[in-house]
Amino acid sequence: MTSSAFKDLYWLPVAPDLRERLRRLAGEPTPDWNELVRLANTRLDFVETIRLDRALQRFAPVTANGASADVSANALSVAVLSSSTADHLLPACRVAAARRGLRLRTYLGDYGTYLPELTDLSSAFYQFEPDVVLFAFHAQHLFGLSDLSVSPAEALRRVETAAARVTHVWELCRSRFRGQIIQQSVVAPDFTLIGSNEHRLPASPRWLVECLNNRLRELACRYRVDILALDWFSALDGLRAWHDPVLWHRAKQEISPIAAPAYGELVIRLIAAQKGLSAKCLGLDLDNTLWGGAIGDDGLEGIRLGQGSAVGEAYVGFQHYVRDLGRRGVIIAVCSKNELENARAPFDSHPEMVLKAEHIACFVANWNDKVANLRAIAEQLNIGVDALVFADDNPFERNLVRRELPAVFVPELPEDPAMYARCLSDAGYFEALQLSSEDFERSGQYRANAARKELRASHTDLDGYLQSL
Repeated sequence: MTSSAFKDLYWLPVAPDLRERLRRLAGEPTPDWNELVRLANTRLDFVETIRLDRALQRFAPVTANGASADVSANALSVAVLSSSTADHLLPACRVAAARRGLRLRTYLGDYGTYLPELTDLSSAFYQFEPDVVLFAFHAQHLFGLSDLSVSPAEALRRVETAAARVTHVWELCRSRFRGQIIQQSVVAPDFTLIGSNEHRLPASPRWLVECLNNRLRELACRYRVDILALDWFSALDGLRAWHDPVLWHRAKQEISPIAAPAYGELVIRLIAAQKGLSAKCLGLDLDNTLWGGAIGDDGLEGIRLGQGSAVGEAYVGFQHYVRDLGRRGVIIAVCSKNELENARAPFDSHPEMVLKAEHIACFVANWNDKVANLRAIAEQLNIGVDALVFADDNPFERNLVRRELPAVFVPELPEDPAMYARCLSDAGYFEALQLSSEDFERSGQYRANAARKELRASHTDLDGYLQSL
């Protein structure tokens, strides 16, 4: 059974010849960028990430005159200012950036020296000229040693004092820097003092950290800072999968090397969202993706969907998730090998169907290959193929799209449909920094535009057609 741990990046495909490809890259003086990106889009552990990063570090873009250049059009500079050891996290950030076609330069200040670096305009930090600044502070650095004797009111003051330390750093940075600022949420201790009701011990280190993270989330909007929700994502696997007390005491590594690939992925998602590189459209297969069985063979009554079976309920749960993505602004499209009439039937007539025709911005069902249909969907919606996510239960179709349309995001869906929603959520293709009313209206606008295009395709004289109605 394949892992579904977030830290393992299980939604990425496994490259069966990974070791050989990494070995070849190691022997190339100037690695091929496209091969680097292809390998970055496979499932890598910490050691494999380090090996790929070494090849990335040797890549040199070529200018028009054939000379090597230090930067390229997709270059980005990220500075990390941390109160703990973070060297081992930078390769994972660079590989995650390559996953999205970005070439990342990184700077890491000595931990604990961020205030002098921010106040000295001649510091190495300012000489680096970052596009993005990431702050990462550990709990003991912000709170000091624990003191359980303090009153509840004093515990709240300690939270406010710690928050003020963080916002002071934000203000210093913002006064001289106009780029993206990311604040890593504080990692809580992996122990409790009284258990499930830890909130009843206000000065508990774990409860203080939880209160501080909530306070930082409130303040982040005011200061135009984006939160790296490490507390939430480490909770998906359990904090002990991300934090090793032995490595903390020996090397002050707050994040375990095992979790470094996932950490880098989370950082780059925020940067990609800020640069407008998040996906915009979810393209969906139908048979065994939105329902169990094949509509063309099993008919409307024969497909598995809804009450009566665990599998049917799992497909309904996935449809609820897809519908909610559509409501928050993600464009929903259908890309299916089916007769159009059969494909549309469940949307129109099945009583357990959550997704309806009005939720779909672009409905493509025919016997063309899915690569051609995805191109057609992108053209009809007036978006690039790099804005598409394609969800299909069939490994052959997934691999075909990855090979022919490498810019399309294609998650490695688990075998059980009960895991589909979790997989898409964990993959983070639709990361957003904030939502507006326009986001909620977007999917409806795309559906209307798609309908107009479909109408124009079948009626060249649109005005005459409308008048005839």
